[in-house]
Amino acid sequence: MKKHLIFLTMFLPLMSLALLLPRISGTIQAKPQLVAVGGIIATDTTWNVANSPYVLTDTVTVQTGVSLTIEAGVTVMMPDMPDTKAVLDVQGHLEAVGTAVNPILFTSIDDLPANNWSGITVSGSANFEQVTMRHAYTALSISGSSGGVVSLANSTVEENLLHPVVVDTDALHRLTMSNVTFSNNMPDRVGINKSNGLVDNFTLAGNVLLTSQPGLEGYEDLGNGSAPQIIVPQGITLTFAAGTTFMSDSTVIVAGYLAANGTQLEPVILDDRPGGGNFMSNYFVFGETASATLTHTIIRDGHPLGLGIGGQSDLPIILQDVVLDNVGEFPITVEAPSLHRLQMTNVTFQNSTYNRVLVDTDGGQDAIAADVTLTIQPGLEWYEFADGSDPQTPPAEFVVPEGITLTAEAGTELRFGVGAEDLVVNGRFQANGTLTSPITLTSAADSAPGQWEGILVENGSAQLEYTEVRYGTNNVTVKNTAVSTPVVLQNSQLQAAATHGLIVFDGAVTAVCSRFVNNNGSGVLIVSAGQPTVQFLSSALVGNGDAGLTNQNARMVDARQNWWGDASGPAGVGPGSGDAALGNVLFDPWQKEDVCTTLPYQLYLSTVIKP
Repeated sequence: MKKHLIFLTMFLPLMSLALLLPRISGTIQAKPQLVAVGGIIATDTTWNVANSPYVLTDTVTVQTGVSLTIEAGVTVMMPDMPDTKAVLDVQGHLEAVGTAVNPILFTSIDDLPANNWSGITVSGSANFEQVTMRHAYTALSISGSSGGVVSLANSTVEENLLHPVVVDTDALHRLTMSNVTFSNNMPDRVGINKSNGLVDNFTLAGNVLLTSQPGLEGYEDLGNGSAPQIIVPQGITLTFAAGTTFMSDSTVIVAGYLAANGTQLEPVILDDRPGGGNFMSNYFVFGETASATLTHTIIRDGHPLGLGIGGQSDLPIILQDVVLDNVGEFPITVEAPSLHRLQMTNVTFQNSTYNRVLVDTDGGQDAIAADVTLTIQPGLEWYEFADGSDPQTPPAEFVVPEGITLTAEAGTELRFGVGAEDLVVNGRFQANGTLTSPITLTSAADSAPGQWEGILVENGSAQLEYTEVRYGTNNVTVKNTAVSTPVVLQNSQLQAAATHGLIVFDGAVTAVCSRFVNNNGSGVLIVSAGQPTVQFLSSALVGNGDAGLTNQNARMVDARQNWWGDASGPAGVGPGSGDAALGNVLFDPWQKEDVCTTLPYQLYLSTVIKP
């Protein structure tokens, strides 16, 4: 009896429906039977093609634990009723499976866009196949983290007034789409909404796969929370399939795993939200527990950065065939302890305010935590080391700790700015330049002497090959008590220091075919304290303010076969008019011209590496 009462309350007189429904694609006149539905569906129910079309006169609610099945060929019509806003509310399960010959149609009262309907809402589960949804405000809305899968396959979503599909963030893992065609919607995008009923819950509640679909412009973060953040929590994976576009003006905070699986023909595009004001504080920020693999991905329009990496862990952030385009400031900012996590292959930097990687020593996080290799990338200007905090945290340095190696590959440029004026080497610094791709270390401004402090080798080792160091207070300072870990300069240049090109307090230094030029103090200064072992061969000491080489130490410096700027040899303790040699310096014989040769004089230099 109860079932019959519910049916009676849902049924309207056919005369009223005739007034509401003048036509549906030309079929109404041929079929006088119209089934009006509204209210609660409390038991499993089927809407069959024999009774089609079905017309909602009020909201239809499919209760939790109940299934509504819509057969192939059925038409479901929903009028725009301003006072009622009738929707199909699926709290249980909706099974809507049509065929290519007999699809299921959800549409407005007259199948025209003038009377848009209010859509289908799913907090439970749904299976849509061979379905067309059109002429709604939003055709499908998905909410709730605990519902089941909402699957759309081989279907069409067309001519809807707003975003045709809108999904709450905590329900995004429930949406799956395959061959869903988007056409003439305004816009052709899937909207990502804040979670229903929660002020700022933009946290993913399960693994999410976003896929490309025919005609789909992309997935758009609607940005309707006061905190502009989308969170991928630890243990959760967010995956962008090839060809997917994601639009956001929020900060996407990743504590779990991010995968962007683009291809050369179908890249993943991570972009600013159109009309969002380009005010995002960041774009993708990776925390200590995060990891990521981005392949054939375009990241553009972030502000002030595209990617941020922080925290001490060994979880990698892998970028391969990635383009960073039109970023407000730095395309990549990485905290010093996370620098080893950044792994780049063919990453293109273009059209950004600063086409650079910022290595941030904010909050005293100034030391790398594992071996780091700095690589050259297309369009990358340089790696900039600075403290991004305000106020900045002393000491103003970037540190290579004991037992750790910093390697700069050929062609890289390292610049040091405010808050990171020293490169302190307690481990190993390996600068492997070449004749055609030298390495450069300089100040951020790169314009005048004394703009940074220079390289300080305290208790480590360094090898500079085809490397130029310029504009430091002292370009290289060696205070190394471990004589067994030498500092070697080969085919390198220390120039334009505010004081000295090279200053040695203690330790072993060998220079071959290198240049100490145009420094305001001495090209090389060896101080009186310590037990330094210093050797030079086939190098140039020219144009320095005080002297080419000043030795204040009692130990002899072997500086034979070097060029002092004049064929007559060095001034000072020497007989010539070139740069002065001062103190206990072995300078004879000297070179008569500025050339690099290591002929028999290598016999004096047991630690020399041949150029």
